[in-house]
Amino acid sequence: MATGDYTVIKPDLTRLLTIERKEINDLVSCWGKHRKRFEAELMRMKAYRYRFVVVEASYQEILEGNYQSSISTEIVINSIAAWQARGINFVLADSRQAATHFSYQIMKTIAKDINFLAQKIVFDTEPTK
Repeated sequence: MATGDYTVIKPDLTRLLTIERKEINDLVSCWGKHRKRFEAELMRMKAYRYRFVVVEASYQEILEGNYQSSISTEIVINSIAAWQARGINFVLADSRQAATHFSYQIMKTIAKDINFLAQKIVFDTEPTK
């Protein structure tokens, strides 16, 4: 089963990076009826050295309940905090464009930090700013 929307695995099969992208309504549904499936994915993410859930929304949007669900903001915030405490990095990137940019930057940074990857990853285009 695939883990994350983007993954980087070294040639020796070391799991290096996984990024899961979520828009706000999708994220909130993950704390409701899709909780077991999503938590199983978060557990699989722990096998990677670097792991991120990049959310296309701001903390303020979550606090204000700007999503289509009856799930409380407290449940959403507490769930994010609990998984961050367990080693999964949540990035609240404000928008789809910002989430794309952050995802690109983290992949590019990790590729530069690890010499063998710097020559194996090809970035077709940079995201718009």
